[in-house]
Amino acid sequence: MRVFLGMILGSALTILTVFMIDSMNTTATSVAGTPAARQMVNWDVVGMRMRGLRDELRQFGARVQDGWNRLTG
Repeated sequence: MRVFLGMILGSALTILTVFMIDSMNTTATSVAGTPAARQMVNWDVVGMRMRGLRDELRQFGARVQDGWNRLTG
């Protein structure tokens, strides 16, 4: 149990650190001679994919619960 908790905590800490560093440090790129600050990770895309993952997990949970109700009912 401690191993799984450590894995989850380590993953969360890694993602939080990447987000903080990425939001503080932006890379300067020049587009048509104009320097623009750009993040390394597109956090909007990450958020959309996480919402999609949550929906898929919710649907999976509903299917499991429905199957369990069929077996026990």
